[in-house]
Amino acid sequence: GNMISEKENQVEFEVSIGDYGNKWSPSSDPAPSTTQPCNPVYDGTQYHFMPWSRTKPTVILHSEWEDVEYRVGALNTLIWMKDFMGEKMDQYNTMEKAYAKDYELDDKFDKNLEEILNVLNGTEIEEPGENATELDKKLYEKRMFSINNMIDEITAMMEDGKYYFMSRDDKIKKLEGVYEKLEDICIEPQLG
Repeated sequence: GNMISEKENQVEFEVSIGDYGNKWSPSSDPAPSTTQPCNPVYDGTQYHFMPWSRTKPTVILHSEWEDVEYRVGALNTLIWMKDFMGEKMDQYNTMEKAYAKDYELDDKFDKNLEEILNVLNGTEIEEPGENATELDKKLYEKRMFSINNMIDEITAMMEDGKYYFMSRDDKIKKLEGVYEKLEDICIEPQLG
């Protein structure tokens, strides 16, 4: 209140978050975000814009937030899955760089692939609630479609008779393709 220069008019203070509560905004409903107007007090040397009495300007802030728990929960689950898969791929790459024997690499790859498949199969992403937007519903459908597609891809690769005759590089490329699909669905455009 000490930076106000206008002395003739009444002073009121406004607190608003964005446009909500801004009394000058045509797009916002009126809200109790302003103090009672009061005249500046002159003490003989300067003007004071805050009242001297026991009554001080106060503002009540009503804060309403939408429930985004299902968005954050789904995103956390997907990020955990992506990190888990990335960790398994890094373990394999570390073994490969350490010049592990071929049969050890094949065993490690197979074990990692089974663990990744188990994680994908056991994943439960919370369905959007009743206050969900159309984007939430579409994103949920896309995520579930992608996860089921990844499961089918890994299962088909493991059940294919050619799997054991595939080169390690081909297996890794297929797994990297699945990882990229998982990365693609690890987004949440409505979190800011």
